[in-house]
Amino acid sequence: MKSVILAANRNSRLIPFIETRSTPMIRIAGEYILEKTIFYLKEAGIHEIIIVVDDNQDMISQYFGGGQAFGVNIEYVVQKKSQGIGQALSLCMSFLDKNPFLLIYGDVMTDYNPILSILQSYS
Repeated sequence: MKSVILAANRNSRLIPFIETRSTPMIRIAGEYILEKTIFYLKEAGIHEIIIVVDDNQDMISQYFGGGQAFGVNIEYVVQKKSQGIGQALSLCMSFLDKNPFLLIYGDVMTDYNPILSILQSYS
């Protein structure tokens, strides 16, 4: 199974934190929100990840690269203009091969792995 992480949005409620970075690259307790999400995906056995980023994705792609240092494979899709979730997913279609995938928001952080619960109810 693959996962798509939506990381192109900037949450205006988080100003001034997002003035220099996208919302998923905010550190909480020393860890990036997106890093925690990738850890949860890996823990759930999902190693193929597509991250939808905006034009200002340098911080994300430089930190995570191809994902090898995190034990996953990461590909990036650039959403040049924010036109919603449907448009973001349409950019990922060639990577998804019409197979089931897990869609995750890149700016949500929890203290437990919700992905394990989702996958258990799916199987």
